[in-house]
Amino acid sequence: MAIEITSESLAGAQPEPTADYKESPLAAVSEFPGSSQRSSRSRFRLTNSTWTRRNFSSRARELSGGDAIILSIPKSGRTWLRAFLCAYFCRRFGLEFTLRPGRYDLPGFPRIVFSHDLFEHRTKGDRWDRVRGKYLVPRRELNRAKIILLARDPRDCFVSLYLQLTRRDPNAPVKLKQKTVSEMLRDEKFGMRAIINAMNDWLNEFSQRDNFTLVRYEALRASPAEHFRDLLAVLGESSPDANDFPGGARVFPLREHAKAGGRRSV
Repeated sequence: MAIEITSESLAGAQPEPTADYKESPLAAVSEFPGSSQRSSRSRFRLTNSTWTRRNFSSRARELSGGDAIILSIPKSGRTWLRAFLCAYFCRRFGLEFTLRPGRYDLPGFPRIVFSHDLFEHRTKGDRWDRVRGKYLVPRRELNRAKIILLARDPRDCFVSLYLQLTRRDPNAPVKLKQKTVSEMLRDEKFGMRAIINAMNDWLNEFSQRDNFTLVRYEALRASPAEHFRDLLAVLGESSPDANDFPGGARVFPLREHAKAGGRRSV
């Protein structure tokens, strides 16, 4: 049964290289297309995911070999989550904190791959990048590793993404930077419908799998100790020691960890 998300409702984890948002023939739409038409297109894409989810690019190696794969829409709190996991495992193994734990090749130190997957596939790069599946996690990896979907209210994702694209991202095209919030809201690639479609497509693809876990950003913020403990259990930490939680899993210390790692929240 598909789960709908609507506006109502780590050795080796490297930061993803900055990629340009290249112009493509896709144009902004003045209104959302009819739900029946969109549903039909979505079903076609998901039905054929066995041949569309391929990555023939050199980047496939960066998206492979993880013990777990964390998927998310941009601005879903990924750096906050990454900072917690890096801080926890570095402290547990008595290592210096880093957001780039690839230098630690230790048994029991999980390698976690972070990716925006479908969303980047549809918004970044050019047509050749999409043909090669440059931003897609290879299907074999998704069949092998644990899949964690970090979901945030799409309304909050959109607001943060709009500010990122129009005010903070030097690689964003000029046309995007000039869009009003109303225009961006209806944009075919970066608008609200695109965000919701990507989240629902992930759920349709993975929600029936035994290796899939849904983690909600709002739940992490409301009760971090409880839900981070659950997340660590998914990663194999059956009895995590709360003393290893950075700052007791409070928000502020994790932001400080993220700043120490030189990364902005994404």
